[in-house]
Amino acid sequence: MATTASTSHPDEKSPIRLLATSAIVALLLYAVSFGPAIWLVDRKVVPTWTTQTISVLYYPIFWVSMAGPRPVREAVRWYAELGAKRKPEYLIDDPRIPSGIRH
Repeated sequence: MATTASTSHPDEKSPIRLLATSAIVALLLYAVSFGPAIWLVDRKVVPTWTTQTISVLYYPIFWVSMAGPRPVREAVRWYAELGAKRKPEYLIDDPRIPSGIRH
């Protein structure tokens, strides 16, 4: 009985695997960069006009911090306040930072 040889080797990287890995790494970097972005805004290291841009860029994380499950909300808020200069009750919910979520 003849067996057919496969043309691809298991140790070759497929484009789909590379794309999936790149997407996961990009999402992780996005989530990790949220904290430093908030800290830079809080410490007024970045210009004030960037506050709106940061708010739009991190809208999904702001939304999760207000509408997600309680453990996730607490984790996001903890991370946002970790490197903050000031420790207000609601650093993420600062009314001066327009997030589009508040009613």
